[in-house]
Amino acid sequence: MNFKKAITHARTGGPPLAAFNIVDYASFVAVSEAAREAGKPVIAQVSARTVQYYGAATIGMLADQVRQRTNAKCFLHLDHAREDTVIEAACTAGFDGFMIDASDLAYDANVRRTREWVRRGHAVGMVVEGEIGAIRGAEEDVAGGECVSGPTLEQCERFAADTGVDFLGADIGTTHGLYASPPAIRFSFIEQIVPRIKAGFVVHGGSGLDGMTLRVLADLKVAKINFSTELKIAWAESVRKATSGESVPEPLLALQHAHQVIKDLVHAKLRSLDGAGGQA
Repeated sequence: MNFKKAITHARTGGPPLAAFNIVDYASFVAVSEAAREAGKPVIAQVSARTVQYYGAATIGMLADQVRQRTNAKCFLHLDHAREDTVIEAACTAGFDGFMIDASDLAYDANVRRTREWVRRGHAVGMVVEGEIGAIRGAEEDVAGGECVSGPTLEQCERFAADTGVDFLGADIGTTHGLYASPPAIRFSFIEQIVPRIKAGFVVHGGSGLDGMTLRVLADLKVAKINFSTELKIAWAESVRKATSGESVPEPLLALQHAHQVIKDLVHAKLRSLDGAGGQA
């Protein structure tokens, strides 16, 4: 199953593709191993900042090694990219897809920029994600909007048609980061927009959503749900726990702890999206 077929499967009855933001080898292997053990395709996402730190070529080679080691269906996707140089690097480094985030621009400018990157991405066989209506909160160094209404159905439908994106993200009430209180998600909007667009609909801000909410989103046939903040917290807490009280901390032991904690978290999310896991 290639990336585009996986999107179609998610839109037409399969569970959503869970996208997990990874930061190192331990987290990448954890996500990939969980996918293999669950028998589910997943998306390993890297932020633009992560690409700038490691280099796209290094991440591409790492992805090949991890997928060979685990034999998992794990797609490599660049998340929230605004700089051309970062996207270009991903396009030449074997990534499976990328998100061009031009949501900070006016509608027409967003369409022009997104449509151009759809053309370029499709030319090299990549899946392309776009966004309309900036998502609240902040994802690494990409700040979201603070709008309270989100785009209309007509705006989303037109944006998907005008750009030709494979994935479409929009402000539906979720937030990057953790929630101080349960979010007011626009479930009715999702129910109406999903059948009106050819693109797979994306839910950003999956971290912190409970299992029941994830199941509702899955039943509405969203195609992709992003998880980032929870993985960062799990990674940091496991490393702190593994190194606390040690006069000479052992880095590999800390990374092994992070690997297991993230793997367990990925399994929990996949169970929730598949309807078998209760609360995530």
